[in-house]
Amino acid sequence: MKPFFMFLIPFLILFESCKNQTELPLFSSDKYTIYSDSLVQNPYKAITVSASSLTSDYPILDSGKIFSWELSTDISHFPQYHSDQKIVDALYNMSLEELIKDIRSDSTFMAGEKWDGVWTRDISYSITLSLASIAPELSKNSLLRKVKNKRIIQDTGTGGSWPISTDRLTWALAAWEIYKVTADRDWLKQAYEIIKNSLDDDKKVAFDEKTGLMYGESSFLDWREQSYPVWMQPVDIYESKNLGTNAVHYQANKILSAMAVILNEPNTAYEETAEKIKEGINSYLWMEEKGYYGQYLYGRYIQELSPRSEALGEALCVLFNIPDSSRQKEIIENTPVTEYGIPCIYPQIPGIQPYHNNAVWPFVEAFWTMASAKAQNETSVLRGLGAIYRPAALFLTNKENMVAETGDEKGTVINSNRQLWSVAGNIAMVYKVFFGMDFQPEGIIFHPFVPESFKGKKELAGFSYRSMNLTLRLKGYGNEIKAFRIDGVLSKTPFLPGDLSGDHRIEIELENSEILTGKVNLQPITFLAFPPLSAETTTSEIAVLEAEKFASGSDLPYKGFSGKGFVELSKQKNTTYSFTADIPEAGEYLIEFRYSNGSGPINTENKCAIRTLKLNSEMVGSIVFPQRGTNEWSVWGESNSLPVSLSKGLNHLSLVFEPWNENMNGEINTCMLDQIRILKLLNKDN
Repeated sequence: MKPFFMFLIPFLILFESCKNQTELPLFSSDKYTIYSDSLVQNPYKAITVSASSLTSDYPILDSGKIFSWELSTDISHFPQYHSDQKIVDALYNMSLEELIKDIRSDSTFMAGEKWDGVWTRDISYSITLSLASIAPELSKNSLLRKVKNKRIIQDTGTGGSWPISTDRLTWALAAWEIYKVTADRDWLKQAYEIIKNSLDDDKKVAFDEKTGLMYGESSFLDWREQSYPVWMQPVDIYESKNLGTNAVHYQANKILSAMAVILNEPNTAYEETAEKIKEGINSYLWMEEKGYYGQYLYGRYIQELSPRSEALGEALCVLFNIPDSSRQKEIIENTPVTEYGIPCIYPQIPGIQPYHNNAVWPFVEAFWTMASAKAQNETSVLRGLGAIYRPAALFLTNKENMVAETGDEKGTVINSNRQLWSVAGNIAMVYKVFFGMDFQPEGIIFHPFVPESFKGKKELAGFSYRSMNLTLRLKGYGNEIKAFRIDGVLSKTPFLPGDLSGDHRIEIELENSEILTGKVNLQPITFLAFPPLSAETTTSEIAVLEAEKFASGSDLPYKGFSGKGFVELSKQKNTTYSFTADIPEAGEYLIEFRYSNGSGPINTENKCAIRTLKLNSEMVGSIVFPQRGTNEWSVWGESNSLPVSLSKGLNHLSLVFEPWNENMNGEINTCMLDQIRILKLLNKDN
């Protein structure tokens, strides 16, 4: 049978080519067209043989062969989807099979075929997209693998991970989604403690009171040269304030507040922090002239806004209601998109090979498509569906990323098949867009969004939800509900209470009314170097103090230090390092430190050193000493700067290792201290 079937494939392709000349497409662009059972990107085609079989003649890995996918795994324990769009059915089934293949032997999720580890942000975004609803126990297991000392583990990242990378709170999004799906109160209590501990530490170590924004690297865009200028050291990345990371922290604080209310715990502090972050995002990151947010604030003493868009951050802001409804629509209409999808950032950085730069990621596209549906923009939703379904059909797998210019996998730095969050994003289009399932603690609210070209009947059978086994049926198109029935009984609101049990049938009939199509900002790929930062300064150097003046110098054989030596700060030595500063006049100053940290490379691992700066025993803020290269203890650089009000005369300060200064490594938290620099803050007019 197999050889004969493969012999028939060229004839199937020819047949589909002739048939597609008259069939109306689901989506069509200048680059490709998707039909109900095929996809054409001239001269290549993908054909839906059945809901369990796809073929593609796309030159995957330059092979020039015709490839096929045939379902070979039992997926019957997952919800079964059937619709009038057979290509969507097949891609949904392929995604379920790939999901099963992404389950590790320890009942946790791996990140993809080439990434067999459990990664905080990968599992968290995947669980939030769709996996909580169909694999809650596996999702719990995966999240708990990323917990240490009842705190969320930050994945390895720039300069030694946390707090330079601060997007570990994606864990909270996933944990909350699991609770909303399961109503498991024991899980709620466990997750609440973990999120609270993590947020409390982040508030002490990575929050800027002045702007109301969190410090730290872009969420998921964690390969520094892919999204930051080359001059930026890890400490500069720490001091930046990123859109996506702040959106995650806003929502994490809202989630913790909601959890606290359910558990009768205090919630005011988390509501207040969320509002500060929201205000900071809208005040400092919004670009009125462009109609969307900038990627991040960056710079040392004077921070400026990077004018690049950031697709994931823009989408999360819409989904979390950080901008008002009017701005939500603006963001979807104005953020640049390309023929093959929305790029992670826009414009691109010249001279950097595609990965995050000049790339489209399907999971980002999934969040963008969900945000587009929320903003009621059918044009954007159609482009989003196309950007997810096109590569999955042509490559016969849910790829990690594609080159934004070509839509191809070739040219990316690295790429993986069955990437977990790409799988989850594909599945989410059925659950979160077509059926519009919005899980809440009390039940499910339905906000279906079906573009007219995707009209017809849709059924999702065997959907397990709490104590229920659901069959969901949807017909028509649009985003307005004509009738919503539970077990044949008409309901006034599209809401399924979460306290039912047993078998239930949900029927949704749409009005078949036209959705306001909306516009998109379709742009060609362009490249732009980082614009130079302003040359003006707001500081002048008042004093440089040698570290060894206030503690015994180290006898380690490192070089390049100033003065007579340097001081070792570790979990064993100088856990409290005290010093005095003689200040000529009272005022506002910046304090920073010259240090070295050779515990690891500049771009990964988890041994960033952290200390709390205190003035007269009162906490000022956190000082971070990122890794500067493996065993590079003679490579010296500057820490972050902290503003502090100093009095005239002697001021007593200290660097203290506090419990919240524990890094992700837990064992090594070490740096060498060479100098203390005190800078006078000046008015801009001076």
